[in-house]
Amino acid sequence: MKQNFDTLVILSPGFAADEADSTCLPLQQELVLSINRQFPELKIVVLAFQYPFISGTYSWHGNRIIALNGRNRPGLFRLLTWLKAWRALKRLHRKEPMLGILSFWLGECAVVGHYAARSFHLPHFNWILGQDARPHNRWARFLKKHPEELVALSDFVSDEFAANYGVRPAQTITPGINPARYPVKPDQQNIDIIAAGSLIPVKRYELFIEIVAALRNKFPGIRVLLCGEGKARTRLQQLITEAGLQNVITLAGEKSNSEVLASMQRSRVLLHPSAYEGFGVVCLEALYAGAHVVSFCRPQHAWIRHWHYVNDKSAMLKKMEELLSDPNLDHNPVLPYSIDDTAQEMIRLFRS
Repeated sequence: MKQNFDTLVILSPGFAADEADSTCLPLQQELVLSINRQFPELKIVVLAFQYPFISGTYSWHGNRIIALNGRNRPGLFRLLTWLKAWRALKRLHRKEPMLGILSFWLGECAVVGHYAARSFHLPHFNWILGQDARPHNRWARFLKKHPEELVALSDFVSDEFAANYGVRPAQTITPGINPARYPVKPDQQNIDIIAAGSLIPVKRYELFIEIVAALRNKFPGIRVLLCGEGKARTRLQQLITEAGLQNVITLAGEKSNSEVLASMQRSRVLLHPSAYEGFGVVCLEALYAGAHVVSFCRPQHAWIRHWHYVNDKSAMLKKMEELLSDPNLDHNPVLPYSIDDTAQEMIRLFRS
């Protein structure tokens, strides 16, 4: 007898183009894989609205990915992408028993998911992931009257959304990491400071360079690695040259997730100067790699071991000096949140 599996449909702006693509939304990739491991009775179908830039269906680790090829085009092209998404959802609902719809970010995916779920009498939950909790999100008006559908990534995101829209998401589900992704830990940390992320203004890597320049006065042999790619790379390289830090800061470019994790295991401190962060999975990755984390952003109300929060540049510099001066700094892994726990909580929403 053929066994029937419930289908969870995920709506996302993008998804991995293939199984080798580890840099496109790694948190979302790990969530899908964790659901696969823990809930083998579920089928996952992902509708990728904008990326990859192909049209059609492909398999990713046994999961069906439907690429709508929106390419971030505006106007009529975007409307056509929504129409393709609606038709795909309608076909899925007609052919398969559906557990529900999960959408990422409070944007177009959330709105399509909300109205599709109402039409098909299915549960829908939207994971608010950070920037979408900020003011002036034009999509928020569609779902702010339905807080029961909203899931915040962190306490900070929940507080931010409540302050900006007068409604608090009914749930908070934190991100997590997969310890099995880490290689064997090296014997020593030969990188003093690491940073990883897109080279964009909100990450404030110009401040990162200023902090490193100040630290070099006290630690002349300091070794620094910055992993990531983006539009700000040329400007950051110029700032590094102007500060005379060419032999101090290595701009490593875009690295695979496994390469970044291996570098984190060799690092003493992750310096994360971002001005705004929903959670910062890179910080969780660094903690389990054995590095301490220094940041302005505080995602959770609860204390997290080895994660140091500061309020301004001078406090950040002071904390960095303190950590780098400690010869007995504890580099044991810290696991505040596991991706398996994230997956369990997410599926529990649909089954409760």
